[in-house]
Amino acid sequence: MIHGSDLRDMTPADIDDILTDYSEIVFARTSPQQKLLIVEGCQRQGAIAAVTGDGVNDSPALKKADIGLSVVVVTIIIIIIVYMFIIPTCTFIARVYSALHGRSITQIKVVGCC
Repeated sequence: MIHGSDLRDMTPADIDDILTDYSEIVFARTSPQQKLLIVEGCQRQGAIAAVTGDGVNDSPALKKADIGLSVVVVTIIIIIIVYMFIIPTCTFIARVYSALHGRSITQIKVVGCC
């Protein structure tokens, strides 16, 4: 596993060496700029790059990658599905509203739904 703090001082050539030396690598706690450097390194070697991101800052890496997955969109979809099964008495609109406004399941149970 290579931590984002270790990547901070690496050049693109260093990243290329790491990608060449290991068949499986996990990059953890990387900045948006580091994600983009990793994607470019993978693509220089002809590999398919898949990236997850959770914000606007990650969009350059998500766009450049062969597979880009926005965690926020997936999380909202999962939350809506979970709410539909856990809180069957709520209306669909109330569930979507709660999911989009970041309410946790326990908060919704306490507050209640109409």
